[in-house]
Amino acid sequence: MTGFGVDLGAMAQTIKGVDDTVALLKEFAPDGGFLMASTTSLGFLCPDEDECGDEELADALDEFFDRWKWGVRHLVEEGTAMVEALTDTRSVYEEAEDKLKQGFQLLIGDPNSTADPADRSWEDLLREPAASPSGRSSSTPAGGRP
Repeated sequence: MTGFGVDLGAMAQTIKGVDDTVALLKEFAPDGGFLMASTTSLGFLCPDEDECGDEELADALDEFFDRWKWGVRHLVEEGTAMVEALTDTRSVYEEAEDKLKQGFQLLIGDPNSTADPADRSWEDLLREPAASPSGRSSSTPAGGRP
C-alpha cells in the first residue's frame, strides 16, 4: 500500500486497550478517584497518624494519597475522552471508505449490481470490468458475445 492509510483493525485494538485500562482504573477507584478516601483503595495502608505511628509519615502518606486521587481522576477522564475520540474517528474513516467504495462502484462497477460495494474489497471493485452507458460491460462486444 502506498500513500496514507488507516489501519481500522489496529485502531479498534487501541480503543479496546484504552477502554479496558480505564475500566480497571474504575474498578480500583469506582468513583474515578473523586471520593477516594483513607478507607478506600490504597488508603488502608496507613489511614491516620495513630495507625502509622509517626506524624511525618502520616502527613507524607496523606499527601501521596491526595496526589494519587487526582492522578487517577485525570487518567479516567482523559482515557474516557480518548476512547470517545478514537471511536468517533474510526466511525468517520469507516463511513468515508464506504462512500468511496460506493462512488467507485458507480464509476467502474456494474450499476445494476445488487451487491453492496461497501462489503467488497478495493481489489474486487477494481477487477470488475467497467460498465458502458448502454449497460454492457466494456469488454463485451456489441453482438453480446465476448
